[in-house]
Amino acid sequence: MNSTIAGISYRAVIGRRRIWLLVLLPAALLGLAVLLRLVGSADERSAVVLMQTFAIGTMLPSSG
Repeated sequence: MNSTIAGISYRAVIGRRRIWLLVLLPAALLGLAVLLRLVGSADERSAVVLMQTFAIGTMLPSSG
């Protein structure tokens, strides 16, 4: 593999904005999960709704 192409690919994958998205979005998901636990609605249904609406709908397209 050409080292120039590898360097460009590395910078594209590990760019500043993408790294912040890949760090902040899971942190926000964990924060929402902790908030749900503290509020008292930590049943299975709320976890499924959180995963369907936030995790799959927001995080999956941004990491792909």
